[in-house]
Amino acid sequence: MPIKFRCEHCRQFLGISRSKAGELVDCPTCGRTLRVPQLDGTREPIPDPKLDMQDSSLAGALDALAMIGRDQPAGVAVKEAKPIAPIKPVQVKTLEPLATPEPIVIEAPPPVEPVSVSSPKNRPGKPATANKSSNPDAALRELAEITPAGEPPQRPGVGQLEGSFASKILRSLHSRYVLGILTSVAAIALLVGYLAGRSGSDSNASSAEKKSGKSENRNPRKIVPHVPANLKLVVQGTVHYKTPDGDRLVDAGARIILLPKNWKGNARISAAGFWANAKEDDFRISLAALQQMGGDADVADKDGKFEIHLPASAANYHLLAISAHRKHGGDESLPKSVGKYFHEPDTLIRELSFKVSGINYKGGAPVSRHFDFE
Repeated sequence: MPIKFRCEHCRQFLGISRSKAGELVDCPTCGRTLRVPQLDGTREPIPDPKLDMQDSSLAGALDALAMIGRDQPAGVAVKEAKPIAPIKPVQVKTLEPLATPEPIVIEAPPPVEPVSVSSPKNRPGKPATANKSSNPDAALRELAEITPAGEPPQRPGVGQLEGSFASKILRSLHSRYVLGILTSVAAIALLVGYLAGRSGSDSNASSAEKKSGKSENRNPRKIVPHVPANLKLVVQGTVHYKTPDGDRLVDAGARIILLPKNWKGNARISAAGFWANAKEDDFRISLAALQQMGGDADVADKDGKFEIHLPASAANYHLLAISAHRKHGGDESLPKSVGKYFHEPDTLIRELSFKVSGINYKGGAPVSRHFDFE
């Protein structure tokens, strides 16, 4: 185990081998000499430095110091310093200037002779036009009228057009136009005939059903009654509850939720917005989601009245009423047909009583519903 101690001068914490006990060492931090403590912790003082007068180099140095500032005694030869040899000048060679390069003469390329381009000869008797017609039929006719040079201009007849390339193109274009018109007419005629035959078959089938007194539904799916787009559904009513003492009181704060039965989406409404103690912002978010589904909701006022106005986007609805004061007596939960609209539907009612009513709206007077929770 090393010996650990502090420097007497700078208080640096040091450690050294046990074999160095009692020896003089130099501190690595301040550089001053100190003695390593013994194994028992004692430390001998450092002796004062002494001069060795027998040392010839020390004696010479002391004599030299003593002679500083004194005259040189007679008989003592003083060696003269050797003069410093003069420095020989270095000869620098002068660089000769470079010869001026001869200019390089670049021969100019021979001039390019202009090439004359002969313009096409115009047809005799017809001046050249700068802007040609954009009509393809006129251009083809103009090609068909071109005659060899030296012949008198003449209007081509039917025989000349039949033998020219331009006449073939014209016939091809006209045949395509005619074929397209005929195809469109035939398609329209087929469509009109199909619709007329279908309406006739439907009328015959309906008349036969009326005569027989039986009506058969050929569509296996349930048919939703048609409701006009401008028709509005109004649901109104009251909510009351009965106390344990038998008193019938107004159920103010009860929530009335109208749900469309034809909703087929996967979105779910947060049940927290329809809690009895829900915050206003949470209620608005849940109500907005419900309205996007085609439903609506209301809260019973101090008189227990509620009223819902809704553009009738469906014919069948679930009407869910949740009491704000009356609790149910047992373990009740929402039916799946209603719970599918909400996230965690059991938290929507919790321990409160609820009732579900169906509405099959076909237009007419407002729908009236009254709920009593006992």
